[in-house]
Amino acid sequence: MNITSILFRLACVAIVPGISMATTLPAKAPASDQARPATPAACYAGKYKPGDVPAIQADLGRIYGKDAEYLEDAGGDDPPLRDGRMGVITRKWIGKFCAGYHFEAKPSSFEATVVRELARVAAGGITKAGMPAPVQAAPPPPPPAPLESFYAYDPKVLVKPRNEALILPRLRTIKERYYDHAQFMTVLQRALADIDVDADTMLMIETGATVDGYLLTLETLAELGNKGASQALIEKLSPIVGDVYDDSDAFNEALHIAVGEGKEKSELMQLSAKLFDMARIRNYRIPDTIEADFASKAELPAPVAALFTSMADVKYPSLELLESALAWRVQQGLGMCAFNRFRQEGRLDDKQFLALKTIFPADAQLFDEIAELRKLVVPCKPAQQIEAKVLAFKADSLVTARLARSVRLQHAAKMATSAKGQLGPTAIDSCGCSPGPQDGVIYGFYPLWTDAEKKPKVNFGFMSRVGLYGVTFSDRGDLVNPPDYKGPPARLIDAAHVHRTKVDWVVHKNDWRSWAASDAEGKKRTLETLIDSIEQRLATPLFATDWRGTAIASLGLERAPTLGDGVTLRFDRFPKQDQALFDRFVVDLYARLKAMKPARQLNLLVDHAAMVGEDASTFSIRNLLDLIAKTNKIDEDQSFANSTIRRADDIQVLVLVREPTADSKRVLREEIESALHSSARVRMLRDVVPVLEYDGVHVNQLRDDLIYNNDNFGGIGFWPIPFATDDDTAQGSTTANSVLQAYFDYADNDHGRLEKFVDWVCPNRGWLRWIAWVSALAAIVVAVVYARCRGCGTRLDDNPLYLVPMGLIIMLPFVAVFTLIIGDPILRSDSGVHLFFAFVVLCVVVLPALYLLFKPARKLP
Repeated sequence: MNITSILFRLACVAIVPGISMATTLPAKAPASDQARPATPAACYAGKYKPGDVPAIQADLGRIYGKDAEYLEDAGGDDPPLRDGRMGVITRKWIGKFCAGYHFEAKPSSFEATVVRELARVAAGGITKAGMPAPVQAAPPPPPPAPLESFYAYDPKVLVKPRNEALILPRLRTIKERYYDHAQFMTVLQRALADIDVDADTMLMIETGATVDGYLLTLETLAELGNKGASQALIEKLSPIVGDVYDDSDAFNEALHIAVGEGKEKSELMQLSAKLFDMARIRNYRIPDTIEADFASKAELPAPVAALFTSMADVKYPSLELLESALAWRVQQGLGMCAFNRFRQEGRLDDKQFLALKTIFPADAQLFDEIAELRKLVVPCKPAQQIEAKVLAFKADSLVTARLARSVRLQHAAKMATSAKGQLGPTAIDSCGCSPGPQDGVIYGFYPLWTDAEKKPKVNFGFMSRVGLYGVTFSDRGDLVNPPDYKGPPARLIDAAHVHRTKVDWVVHKNDWRSWAASDAEGKKRTLETLIDSIEQRLATPLFATDWRGTAIASLGLERAPTLGDGVTLRFDRFPKQDQALFDRFVVDLYARLKAMKPARQLNLLVDHAAMVGEDASTFSIRNLLDLIAKTNKIDEDQSFANSTIRRADDIQVLVLVREPTADSKRVLREEIESALHSSARVRMLRDVVPVLEYDGVHVNQLRDDLIYNNDNFGGIGFWPIPFATDDDTAQGSTTANSVLQAYFDYADNDHGRLEKFVDWVCPNRGWLRWIAWVSALAAIVVAVVYARCRGCGTRLDDNPLYLVPMGLIIMLPFVAVFTLIIGDPILRSDSGVHLFFAFVVLCVVVLPALYLLFKPARKLP
């Protein structure tokens, strides 16, 4: 994904859209029969004859047969572009045809003209005489893989446009409106081909050219029905299907006119936010204000910067999450309906809000309306909540324009250049062992490009698992390490294992072009090789001599660690036509990992947006549950208590949630509850672990997220892993580790003394086990010597200096074993090994000791 598309895509995360940025599209065909340009909206909504559909689909295939998006839409078991029905997908590509190929049509013969032009272009690749040939858009470049990338925002970076005098005349030559982003960018790049245009200037141009409109489609109505809309409401909205509206006010007015009065009106009010979001479309056109945009100062005003200060040090794993965070900071700073929220963190005070208003004098009325909602001291009504979201989106559009001119959105990070840094961080000195499964999963991601010299410590006592992020795989299926990779972060892996934290390798891929070009057998071989590569990496030993002794001391129950305890898959935008291959791959990989000794864990990392909507197939909620059920089969008649135990072997689904997490975590739960029922619902909820980014400021929200997630889901994840700082133990600290410390605070339980003792025993369990074994052996030797020694009884009776060492030698195994029983995870488990240790101690220590104490004393002759 091109980073220059960040800011204009911000509208994707707003719940209710706002203002338009350009002129209005024609919403309907003209009333007269005079020929007019065929618009995409009119082509989409045309009433085509059923007999024309096969020819239409065949012509679309001839025109777009090599287009990657077309191939994706045309695939599957029930191909919607070859089924002979005028469905949503077919209408979508008719609209794309009219957007790219210019021709005119009369309203009375509109559909016939579209069919005729489709045939003309498909036959000879020509357009109507006198009209320019369409620009064939190159496929957009794939999003940058996270091998050395992240997404961040720095409000301190200011940028000025360069070569303004050369760029502006070229932009004035672009007169057309484009409905395809790739096509618009191709035209723009060709117009500026011989001019040095920096990325920030290109971002400003692209942002200003984005036009938001609203189009109600049949697909939108179907999705609205799935979200609870009544059939009566859908029927009333049907007449405006295919009409295009250029702003939210016009669309809202059309909705209310179509619905009219009655019970459907209140239903529309409840669904308005979702409907606005689903109906939003985009097109692109160079605005008339481009010169004024260039002339504005490249300086970020303090009130604008105040909205985003908390994001300065936060890095996001995907572009969508960064976009969501930027939009949320604006809505949070405006503080409308603030008393509905858990906390008011991030809200601008009245002085800052007034300063923000003065920056946009032409939009004073907008900020006056915002100010009225800021004053509320009672919960907002539903209508006010919708109004607040509309106003926030409009304000966000204004602020976004400033950001496009004034700041740089970073999307690159460097790998650690020194071997010392590549070793990874180690644990803090007072770190205990990770919490048990009853406390929920606490997952932390460690990007392999992180400089360990700047982040040297981690509190593994809070982390259940750590994911090493940055590995992908080749077309053959071999694992590919990040650039400048110097080996695994051995120091981190060793420290994690000491503290009972599991280590996973995150395997990520988002560029599937070479995959799409491969045949079915080639794809199958790639995935089979990938399984072998993953297994080989996880089985590679971690060379640490002290852990070999630990494995021996635990009688093999705790083996010497390898390079990994599991794998996390993140397959962004996996082609949905190959879903069956993916499902088979996951099942086979799971079986291979569980067959390893010890068994390894399999996790899936997905975006929340990939679980719902029209693109949700591979990672839909139901398909994820099917994968979990196929890999770890639990009988339907299994008792609920036993099924809870069996779920410990389930695949964990890590979900990247967008900000605000206060909303997204509840939406995620509602989506799961709507899709599933009974034990399936519980199973899915407990296998889902939401992952969030924490900025170190909004601490109350993090506390709420931690408690909510562990109560409703399988735990919580952090991107990246919370690194330890000196502020973790400071009074009033807002770091993630301080919040976790408060969550796991056992001070009320014996003032925490027992837990502190356990935290000390667990990391030191290796040498404590050796003390137990060696002292037990010493006690046996002493007992044998004493049993064979004539006169030893007299010396024990008459010489305390001889009795005390003997007693200490016999008592030491008891003390060591008792200590291990309290703090050693193996002895505290329900595996029964503690009974074995008790039997061994009884045989080698207790029985000889009793014999020595109660046998008759033998006197010297």
